[in-house]
Amino acid sequence: MLQPYIEMDEVIKTPATNSLNSDFIKHLRLASNHFGGDSAQMKIELLKKAAHFNISNIKFHVQYHDCLLFLLAYAENKKLFDLANAELLRVAAITRQYSERKNERLQIQLTGTGMAFTQVNVAFSFDMAKWLANSFPHDVSIMECDAGSEVIKDLIRISFPKAEAEFLIKKIVSLEDLFKEAKGESRLTDLQWLLKLISEKNLTDEIRDHLYDSLKIYVQWHLNESMPSRTFARSLPRKIFYQEREINRHPDAAKSILKPITRPVEISSIEKNSLVETARGILCTLQRETDPVTYADVNAVQFFSMDRGVDIALYPMIVERRLPFDSYIGYIAFKNRLPVAYGGGWIFQQRSKIGVHVFEPYRGGESAFIFCQILRLYHNHYGVNRFVVEPYQIGKNNAEGIKSGAFWFYYRLGFLPVKEELRMLAATEYERILEDKGYRSSLKEMKKLILSNLELVCDETGHHHTDVSFVSEAVTKMINSRFQGDRMNAETTIFREIQKFLRMDNISSFSRWEQRSMKNFSLLLSTFTNLPQWNETDRRKMVELIRMKGGGSEWNYIRQFQKHRALNEALSNLKP
Repeated sequence: MLQPYIEMDEVIKTPATNSLNSDFIKHLRLASNHFGGDSAQMKIELLKKAAHFNISNIKFHVQYHDCLLFLLAYAENKKLFDLANAELLRVAAITRQYSERKNERLQIQLTGTGMAFTQVNVAFSFDMAKWLANSFPHDVSIMECDAGSEVIKDLIRISFPKAEAEFLIKKIVSLEDLFKEAKGESRLTDLQWLLKLISEKNLTDEIRDHLYDSLKIYVQWHLNESMPSRTFARSLPRKIFYQEREINRHPDAAKSILKPITRPVEISSIEKNSLVETARGILCTLQRETDPVTYADVNAVQFFSMDRGVDIALYPMIVERRLPFDSYIGYIAFKNRLPVAYGGGWIFQQRSKIGVHVFEPYRGGESAFIFCQILRLYHNHYGVNRFVVEPYQIGKNNAEGIKSGAFWFYYRLGFLPVKEELRMLAATEYERILEDKGYRSSLKEMKKLILSNLELVCDETGHHHTDVSFVSEAVTKMINSRFQGDRMNAETTIFREIQKFLRMDNISSFSRWEQRSMKNFSLLLSTFTNLPQWNETDRRKMVELIRMKGGGSEWNYIRQFQKHRALNEALSNLKP
């Protein structure tokens, strides 16, 4: 067990002061990462002392807030948990006072922290902006629009009746002008009105998103106590797990991943909506977005209770936004109800690209253990046997990845470079790290190590070697060689051929998205050489898969895809 960094009598001797200061924050941070013995009492004494401090420095204010979040996630007992929660409420009350003073300097300093009673200024996607505008209409507004006059005129040409477009194009040079001239007496907010204007045009998702993005709109969101801020965002109610012993910093990844899971928790539609709101809120406050959260299929959200106070919510995507062949499933990991990490897995066959981002306040805790629970869930629930981390996650074109030591985080859990020469280099470097605790790999060596995918293989059997990019490349080569690059001809001809091959005489009952799925899979199937060997069962199961991708459960699609022998054998023959 790690020894406390200071003894209890040293805590009592900490110099008295009327204000929170950097030395106290440092003491509290160090104490937070120690468990067992008298560590809980030491933290309690520190919090009791902090309760009498004034908090006048914004930097210390934010740092203290984040220390409290860590203490709530890793509380050793109820008394410590309650004290940390009470202090968090006090910090929130102070933040509220800052916001109500209308002190512009303080508000600017707090902007972007994601704390309750602060504001977030960021450019969101069309769908996320729409969710914010409809969910919190009185607290979300347009801060600025960086688009030039020509972009505004393009918006008018696309979105307005031609009968009035000429007048507006001549008169309007800014978005503000447009609101003055065209909004009339609408009771909608400016943002709601603009989003409605764009929504009502019969545009594809891609064109609509591009049109909105071209406006370069920055949205301002004012966070109050009822919103999913970093201060108050929580998952579903659960029994608090008290960290009575040292935290698990070095889990046995192989053993953890293979451990069976329990069934998902039965949750209501209200609870599913709550989990989506929490996920969207916490990412928005951190000025981030992921497709599975932005385009979450609320009805398909699942919630799993794992070990040691960890819960994981899974976010499949609505059918309109699904990928053609693989399945992008997002997640938020919670510890004692606090959101501590997010990410997603791109599942294809029994293979998944995956990554994790641990929120900053919780780093230094059980990050490795929590990621193992995520891998365990994807392995057991989705049948993933090969996990892949791409170079960007570990530092390629990503300075934060190198700085954070992401490569060694994954390496310690069993992820190895795909390239043999880099695997040997990693083994040599890691041996030096173990021998000399002060050793750090040079930037030159790290830049070599991040050039390869990292992989963790749970089970060598099954189909998990094909990257979905191989499929796209095979389709491109087929269209270029067989149709001389004429994609319209290729899509039409191949659709008819595969429809006949699959014995699909009538697809009039197919939804729009099922027909889109059929078009995608037609192109894929046309690259296969083993189609003559497919039997009636293979064809029937293929039709079922196509329809699942276009409207059924993503979980069913993933699992049935893995069982389709002929399909997976054909995919195994695709090479880059």
